[in-house]
Amino acid sequence: MPKSSPKTPVDQAALTERIDELAARIQQLERDLQHAERLATVGTLAGAIAHEFNNILTPVMSYAQLALHSPNNPELVAKALQKAVDGTEKAAHIASSVLGFIRDDDTAPITHVAAAVQDSLTCLAREPEKDGIQLNLDIPQDAWVRIRPVALQQVLMNLVLNARDAMQPKGGKITIRSTCSTWNSGGRNGPVIITISDTGHGIAPDLIPRLFQPFVRGPKAPGASRGTGLGLVICKRLINEAGGTINVESEIGRGTTFTITLPRTAPTAEQKAA
Repeated sequence: MPKSSPKTPVDQAALTERIDELAARIQQLERDLQHAERLATVGTLAGAIAHEFNNILTPVMSYAQLALHSPNNPELVAKALQKAVDGTEKAAHIASSVLGFIRDDDTAPITHVAAAVQDSLTCLAREPEKDGIQLNLDIPQDAWVRIRPVALQQVLMNLVLNARDAMQPKGGKITIRSTCSTWNSGGRNGPVIITISDTGHGIAPDLIPRLFQPFVRGPKAPGASRGTGLGLVICKRLINEAGGTINVESEIGRGTTFTITLPRTAPTAEQKAA
């Protein structure tokens, strides 16, 4: 019988180190993918942002030109200056929100829900009413959750964009609501629940179980943008990493509701002061 070759001893330390290196690489790739998806979202919004900036700058330029031709009209000059201040403040707010969304330099995993919603809507630039969409917000000011601000903002923007696309071209209603629950009668803090509802075309029942899988996309409404097929996958990962859950309910012809639960927390002293 042929002799079996001796087995090479396994270097457990080297193997463990290699596994750790691969795990770190996977985590980095996941972070890169999340950032790439944020950039893709901004790319989708580029047209709306450019259009909104044009709407801001047009009256500023018009009043400035009128004021230049009528320097002895103090009322007109004052109005031109006020238009310039208002326009630049609005443009700066949009630019600041978009830059904050692109960057991932926040480290405190504590987020003010109302602020995250407002920043997300500011990044969209275009007012929902211009697309025939009624926006309803019901968010308490004392709702703080344990998640990175940019992560929650990414989730909210993705869901709001999906809701907007689901209602094109007819329009409809988007409702963003947040509630804080308690675990028991003793008043122990329970999770914060955030719902994003729309009155769009809905999602087919056979698609819902696969909705959070890679490259699964719902039906494309006329005039709506086509995403990467990774948005909801990343949303689920970001929420799960924060110790929360995300679920969806939908009915064809009536609309869709995404429900997010996140651990409730208290703001830091710096956040409370701000």
